[in-house]
Amino acid sequence: MPPPVYLLPRLQTLAQKVRQARGLALLCDFDGTLVGFRLRPRSVSLNPSVRAAIRRLVRHPGVQFWIVTGRKIADVRRHVRVRGVRYAGLHGWETDHRQASRRAKQAARALLEPFLENISAALAPRRGIRIEDKGVTIGVHYRGARPSSVGMAWRTLQAALRSSGKGLRVIRGCRVWEVVPPQVKGKGTAVRSILATVHGRPLVIYIGDDTTDESAFFSLPKAITVKVGKGRPTRARFFLRNPREVAALLSTVARTLP
Repeated sequence: MPPPVYLLPRLQTLAQKVRQARGLALLCDFDGTLVGFRLRPRSVSLNPSVRAAIRRLVRHPGVQFWIVTGRKIADVRRHVRVRGVRYAGLHGWETDHRQASRRAKQAARALLEPFLENISAALAPRRGIRIEDKGVTIGVHYRGARPSSVGMAWRTLQAALRSSGKGLRVIRGCRVWEVVPPQVKGKGTAVRSILATVHGRPLVIYIGDDTTDESAFFSLPKAITVKVGKGRPTRARFFLRNPREVAALLSTVARTLP
């Protein structure tokens, strides 16, 4: 894969593409993209300038703005507080335009509950390790944990996955392992489903920061895909260094719109 190109010096070129486009579909991850990381995810806050840019974007009739995240929709909506934003939560399991059936939810939960019991007793007492039960996914957070605790948690996780034998898998995030059942297909499937609902042929921009976004980058070969941060190979065509530069991109695009 060719290395991604630094996008910040090319924002005016991007603005020109936006002006020429017949509509815009802009999709962003949340943590590490629109907001920085915090030891406790609930303590993040959206910068007022980012909120202002998003508000201007969603008011434009030719723009769809989506947040595609591993969090629950209700959680992210509380932080964003902008009417008109569309959401895909839990790696695409829940979206604003499609709700999973009750049977699918029950099947996913039936796979996760024994696994959750298996790891909780071993990991819950460990300092810096936090287990987040999201209903149809389980997040094992290790931000702030000692390396020895991280290693132990990973070994425990792998042993529990082997013993489950039911198709559970791990999606690596930034200082978190997301344990997901087969019913959760990931962000690549989510963005394809989202864009199937969009009329016309808009310019598509997808921005994300970690491995959970790579399937989306792969699914959008003709889009403007942007990786936030550096340090590992990516399928994204461009990169920005941090959420502050993402804020500059959103502000530039918002000012470009007529």
